[in-house]
Amino acid sequence: MNLLPRRRVGWAMLAALMGALAVGGIAWATIPDSSGVIDGCYTKSSGSLRVIDTSAGQSCDTKRESPLRWNETGPQGPAGAPGETGPAGPRGPSDAWDAQSGYNNRIHIGAYETAVTVVSLSLPPGDFLVLAKTSIAGIGGITCYLREGYETLDTSTGGASALTTIPVQSTVHLPSGGAVYMACTTNGVSGVMAFDAHINAIEVGALH
Repeated sequence: MNLLPRRRVGWAMLAALMGALAVGGIAWATIPDSSGVIDGCYTKSSGSLRVIDTSAGQSCDTKRESPLRWNETGPQGPAGAPGETGPAGPRGPSDAWDAQSGYNNRIHIGAYETAVTVVSLSLPPGDFLVLAKTSIAGIGGITCYLREGYETLDTSTGGASALTTIPVQSTVHLPSGGAVYMACTTNGVSGVMAFDAHINAIEVGALH
């Protein structure tokens, strides 16, 4: 019965196998290296290829082999198609514009004349809430308009007193930008003056 030697041989083989697995595990963990490069050796005579672990001190036999290096990461592919446009974010703070004629800039509104512009304001493309007003000095009826180009946005009348203020307001959509202005005319009374005119525009997100 020669069991003891066989057991010793079995344990020796198992230890050798575990050692080989351990070495293989280390090689697997370091191939490719930290830069993503794989090192190998190409046998000149037979054309066989073997991979080596340079971090473990392995190298090619330069008499029989040619060293090779290649990168695990391939070249960058073409860019993909653009993704869908995401939803619009929340609107930021509104912008405001202002213009005025000045208190001492008195504009004569003649009798039966075409409406005279008392204040105007240029705006960029967008949607706006526009408010304007002017002080009127003189006795008699007067009509003021808020306009964009040839379109009348709002109309207001006043008069019959020595001093009055006439306001107008409206919303306006300007796809390409433009000017809004306030213009006034009398009902035939002479000597009427407009002064201290103001016009303000506040940009809004949308008109409903």
